[in-house]
Amino acid sequence: MAASAPAAAAPAEHGLDGYTAEAAYPAHFHRGAAPAWLHFVAGALGGTAPDPAGPYRWCELGCGTGLGAALLAAANPQAAFHAFDFNPRHVAAGRTWAEAAGLRNLAVERAAFAELAARPEGSLPRFDYIVLTGVYAWVSPANRQALRAFVQRFLAPGGLVYLSYPCHPGMAEMVPLRNLLREYAQAATGTAAQRAAAALAQLRALGHAGAAYLTSRPALLQALDGLAGADPAYLLHDHLAEHWQPQHVGDVVRDWRAAGCDWLGSAQPADNIDAVALPAAAHALLTGLPDPALRESARALAANQTLRHDIYQRTGQARATQPATHRDTLLAQRLHVLPHAHDEDVDPRAQAALAQARFAPLRALLHRQGSVSYRQAAALPAFQGEPGAVNPLFQLLAGAGAAHPVLSLTPDPAPAQALNATLCHAARQGQPIRWLAAPALGSALAATPPQMAAWLALCRPASAHARLPLAERAWRAWAGAPGSIAARSAPPPAFTQALADFESTVLPAWLRLGVIAAS
Repeated sequence: MAASAPAAAAPAEHGLDGYTAEAAYPAHFHRGAAPAWLHFVAGALGGTAPDPAGPYRWCELGCGTGLGAALLAAANPQAAFHAFDFNPRHVAAGRTWAEAAGLRNLAVERAAFAELAARPEGSLPRFDYIVLTGVYAWVSPANRQALRAFVQRFLAPGGLVYLSYPCHPGMAEMVPLRNLLREYAQAATGTAAQRAAAALAQLRALGHAGAAYLTSRPALLQALDGLAGADPAYLLHDHLAEHWQPQHVGDVVRDWRAAGCDWLGSAQPADNIDAVALPAAAHALLTGLPDPALRESARALAANQTLRHDIYQRTGQARATQPATHRDTLLAQRLHVLPHAHDEDVDPRAQAALAQARFAPLRALLHRQGSVSYRQAAALPAFQGEPGAVNPLFQLLAGAGAAHPVLSLTPDPAPAQALNATLCHAARQGQPIRWLAAPALGSALAATPPQMAAWLALCRPASAHARLPLAERAWRAWAGAPGSIAARSAPPPAFTQALADFESTVLPAWLRLGVIAAS
């Protein structure tokens, strides 16, 4: 069954406190929002987190079109998911995903942040995980305060917050560009997306005409050129909201501490490994700083960070600081190899670190077995006598997109496979969907259109075409209605090439991870 967001009329802009509801945010998935991921990273840091294999409660504030919430709900049917957004288009789209896949554990609700913060006690459960992806830096100070107030009231003891946002100093260079983009967009005509696209075109033209600010910063001009082919709704939501503002890291840490949450670490594993994230000489200057707000501000400057992926935990919650407890947490970890990493999941810093020769035996074992436990890794000759060395390596493998933590107990795969059918049909109809639910990971995997076409072909009832090569069957499932000229034509070479390693690499992983049912 195909899923598409209803074409609801654009709501009036009043009452949105400077934020737009004229265009929907593009469907997206953030791996850092997955409880399995947060549990894995928190465990490496010596922290505790609710068991992602158990019946936890998860909440997203500013869920967009709800794709991320739907993927996680489908991959974790044992848990309860709540997603909130003020844009009625977003809410309608999120409910469409839930209804099409029969996700009874996902509730998508329209609500303003101030209204959520004022909800009476008992109107919502206490959440074990609360996630905010980007929205914190796009809304007004009053809304940021409301977000913190909601978390302070509704985060369960021991619960985690995932907070991603653009930050100083790395994003500071974007401020003048954003301001001019906004002025260009305000002077343009058409829909919000058209105005955003026109503004980008004008700014790029100015840069290529020799504007000194951009010629002295070629990486910025290159980034603007890279946005030219992207959905203009990204630009509209990520940069053109009235209150868009990169955040000073120390201020954020202090504000969340006042809201009852302590900074725990980064959901981007390489950020937690000083040898990878910081210049060697800077490390010694930062280790003695006792205050997390000061230390993280200094780290952001030392690393020239543009985006933060922070994990917070309710203040005063006990952390697994005992060495024996931390050791047991690490030994319970297991990684599964990923057939292909999504571009956004690839961390070049992690990839560079993994290229060291001493890590080759573990990478070879991972690819040979498909999955590897921490205990197995620690038993390798390269790590005997220093099992703690496996901890950063496990984190880097995940951070580089080469592997992903596995749940200790695999949930029922049926909801994930029902959603995956919906997602593949939606992608076939032209929606930019590029993820499939993977219940063994409690998360989602990136998938290309040819791979989603193969998913459809493999899940079709047996037919006379069953003996055709998979690329041809996938093309018939993707190109048009059965019997149409397009469906009978040979697949393009690029389509066939994209599936060259599918049966040897991708499909076995999908079967093990519950992405697709065994035929």
